[in-house]
Formats: sequence, structure tokens, C-alpha cells
Amino acid sequence: MFDDDSQYCYFNPYTFETSDQYFLVGVVLGLAIYNSIILDVALPPFAFRKLLASAPAPLSGAATAIHQRSTMTYTLDELAEYRPRLARGLRQLLEYDGDVQSDFCLDFVIDVDKYGDRVRVPLCPGGESRAVTNGNRREYVDLYVRY
Repeated sequence: MFDDDSQYCYFNPYTFETSDQYFLVGVVLGLAIYNSIILDVALPPFAFRKLLASAPAPLSGAATAIHQRSTMTYTLDELAEYRPRLARGLRQLLEYDGDVQSDFCLDFVIDVDKYGDRVRVPLCPGGESRAVTNGNRREYVDLYVRY
């Protein structure tokens, strides 16, 4: 998927490709990096941090002390790298002074594009019946960012 605002690409979670094809793309990218080949692939910086966080654990020995495996945290800043307009809207929701529930009429569900159709995806169990309020809007934003 390509975002016009950030000019970055990211992986489409709804695709017809198999996981083997994603593995093949990963192998090609890994070979290019290993051989110092420059590829014009515009992935957001958090994608590389995510790859590092999911890398296999290093073998025991001296290399373990040097290479600490990082844990991936998901913040609004990471979302802003790829989808700045969406992140700006979520920040405005957090800073809104009025009544979030009556003014925005949101629930813990987001609309995503799946094969050309709009599909509602709950952010948590029972999200369809849970309204976003002033008290739980931080949780909504955190779940949205995590999604």
C-alpha cells in the first residue's frame, strides 16, 4: 500500500499472495542489503525497527552481549511516519476538549479496505458495542496504532 502524504509503501494485510511470496521478497531484500545493492523501496523507518525486533535471537556466546534484541513499541509517532494525516487526526481526538462520545460517535471499530470493500474490524473483543469516550480515548488510540 502506498501513502501519498508520506510517500512510503507498507505491506497490505489483505492480499492474495501467500506467505511464501512474502518470504521470497524478504530474501531478495536481504540479499540486496548483504551485497550493498541500493533498491528504491520506500519503507517507513518503523518497518526496519519492526524487522529488527522480530529477528531471531542471536546464538549464545560473545555476540549475545553485543547484539541486544530490541522490543517493538507502537506509538503515534511511528504511525505518523507512514500515515501522517491519520496520526494528526488521532492526536486531535486526544486533545479534544468537548464530549468525544456525542461529538464523534465512535466505537472501538475501524473501517479498512479489503479487496475493494470497506470492512469493519473491531479493535478489541466487543468493540462494536463499546463507545469511545473522554475516559477511554487513549486506549482507543493505542489500539488503533497497534492495529
